[in-house]
Amino acid sequence: STLISSFANRSLDVADLVSLSGAHTFGVAHCPAFEDRSSRVRHNPAIDGKFATALRNKCSGDNPSGTLTQKLDVRTPDVFDNKYYFDLIARQGLFKSDQGLIDHPTTKRMATRFSLNQGAFFEQFARSMTKMSNMDILTGTKGEIRNNCAVPNRRVRTSRPPSPARGDRR
Repeated sequence: STLISSFANRSLDVADLVSLSGAHTFGVAHCPAFEDRSSRVRHNPAIDGKFATALRNKCSGDNPSGTLTQKLDVRTPDVFDNKYYFDLIARQGLFKSDQGLIDHPTTKRMATRFSLNQGAFFEQFARSMTKMSNMDILTGTKGEIRNNCAVPNRRVRTSRPPSPARGDRR
C-alpha cells in the first residue's frame, strides 16, 4: 500500500502501478539490490524456495563490487511480454516491491489479469507510459534531452558571452 499511495501522490492509479511494474519483464539487477530476497532465511513464504536458493548461489561468494546481476524476468528475460506476472504468481519476483503486487488484493487481481491477458497488459502499459511521460515536463534550462539517458549531459559554463571573431562587426 506504500507504493499505491506513492503513485497516487503523482496522480497515478493502481492500474498504472501494476502495468508500469511490468517493465521489469526486461533488464537486470545487481545482486546487492535484492539481497533481502535471497538472504539465508531457511523458510520465507514470500519467495519460492528453489528461486531463493538459485539467487543465493548466484550472488554468494566473492563479489565485493556487486557486479553480478540477475535477470528481472526468469521466464523470458529478453522479450517484452506478460511473463513477469507469471513470475510474481510463482513467487519468483526479484524485488520485494514487485512481489508485493501479489500480496495486496487490488494489485493481485490486476497482476493476475495481466498474466492471463497479454493484450490487456500491453494496452494499459501504453496508457500508463503516456500518462507518466506527460508529468512534470521540464522545459528551457530546467531540463535537458540527454545524449545518454543514464548520464547527464556535460554542461559548459560561460561567465560571459563569447567575444566576436576577428573581423566580425556586431
